[in-house]
Amino acid sequence: MKKVITSICLMALLVSSVFNTTPQTTHAQVYNPTVECKKVSKVSKRRATPSVTSHKQKTVQDFVHGSAETPEGTTIVISLFASDTRYSWNRSCKKDRVSIHNINKYLGIAGDYLEDITKEYGKKANFITDFEKNKDLAYFTQFSIDLEDNGSGKDESIWNFIDANIDVNGLMAKYKADNVVFLTCMNTDENSQAVTCTRNWYEGMPSPYEIVYMYNVDYQEVNPPAVYAHEILHTFGAPDLYAKSTELNFSDEFMNYVRTSMGNDLMYTCSDKPTGSYLYDSITNEVSELDAYYCGLTNDSSVVRQFGLGTATSGTGAAGQH
Repeated sequence: MKKVITSICLMALLVSSVFNTTPQTTHAQVYNPTVECKKVSKVSKRRATPSVTSHKQKTVQDFVHGSAETPEGTTIVISLFASDTRYSWNRSCKKDRVSIHNINKYLGIAGDYLEDITKEYGKKANFITDFEKNKDLAYFTQFSIDLEDNGSGKDESIWNFIDANIDVNGLMAKYKADNVVFLTCMNTDENSQAVTCTRNWYEGMPSPYEIVYMYNVDYQEVNPPAVYAHEILHTFGAPDLYAKSTELNFSDEFMNYVRTSMGNDLMYTCSDKPTGSYLYDSITNEVSELDAYYCGLTNDSSVVRQFGLGTATSGTGAAGQH
């Protein structure tokens, strides 16, 4: 059992509130975490590149494959700063304010990076992530469960909070958004054994909302922009490339190919390849044609054909991790 961590800051307020308003290993190159998000047995149905004719404002009711369809279009990232039974956020504490500011910065770097990647495939993406500028894109709240415990029912707790406190349709209309990603941030420290992961969509999921669980510190390191981009790509359907998958036919042969030919792929590693370290001002990893295929940015992948991999309409449904 992990020890309950006592924050050096004062305990955060127990009342949920919108940001600044009143309401409601050593750096490893390859990640093979032993702590996982809650798995599901149902097979997901991801999607291929949509054909866009005219823009009709989407609503929650239009989410067929989860709240993040493909990077093309406008994506808003709604950040939830979650205090729980182990860790808390306190905006009166300078240390926490610095962490919150850095999260906003890293999220912005990740969004800019994903816009550039999308452009490489002849498509346009707009990631709206800045919750310091757009204060309705951040919420602070207290949960009475341990969000580092994968058996705590955290997905349901987050979904219930969203339904009760966030006007998702209103935000989508305001920002003309096609996709919504929920970034749940926990103020973990070096003692935490939780690993950042994503509740991506699977068929039969009781809520359409896809959630990134961003533990500010895991593997004894503050998570850098590359981890933010990696996890957001999970919400669009990109699978991890460091682990075998029966559903996607990720065989030993394919995994060896990834190690030898795709060693800098963002879905394989979040470290800078030349140094083996995290970078906090940029992302130097690559997004391959294979990643783009699973995210719906392209309809074809030579690697899928070469190894007979699962198609973009048959994901694992399991939560990904960096």
